[in-house]
Amino acid sequence: MIRRLAVVATALVATASLTSCATFDRNDAAAVVNGVPHPPGYPLYMLLLRAWLWLAGIIVPGSELAWRGNILSALLGSLSVGVTSLVALAVT
Repeated sequence: MIRRLAVVATALVATASLTSCATFDRNDAAAVVNGVPHPPGYPLYMLLLRAWLWLAGIIVPGSELAWRGNILSALLGSLSVGVTSLVALAVT
């Protein structure tokens, strides 16, 4: 069962990475300048994104900032699907 979840998570990351937007939106720009995208904000995501942009810049130099941010979103989305599936399996 865990192997199936890993395959699904990998497929989600691949799909999200291939279909992600390659341009900036205000959320990505806020992470680059340490800003807040809107008043309630989502500070944990902004901190993770800021760190990820730096780390991905070292791993893949010359890559677009928007692409790096989209890869993080794809990874976090896949992680949330995996955790939700594990919780659902544990409950049932």
